[in-house]
Amino acid sequence: MLTSLPWAAWSVLLSVSLLSADPAPSAVTRVADADADFALQGEYTGSYAIPGGCQTVGLQVVALGQGEFQALLYPGGLPGNGYTGGPKLPL
Repeated sequence: MLTSLPWAAWSVLLSVSLLSADPAPSAVTRVADADADFALQGEYTGSYAIPGGCQTVGLQVVALGQGEFQALLYPGGLPGNGYTGGPKLPL
């Protein structure tokens, strides 16, 4: 039964499992260490014409590295600056 293992045995098992786990990816803390993708990461706003007016949108871009990005398009603008609460569009 698992509960019958002594506390020291559980400690050893936990230590071994933590040591064998893949290390978490490190975060870049200095701009000099970032790749070229970092320059494109950020928040953007803009608008486009629709019949009878224009539509404002917001875009959040996250650089994943090696030319890969993750982005979300927000109708109405960025959160805290016009986002209407509608569905976000992942790009």
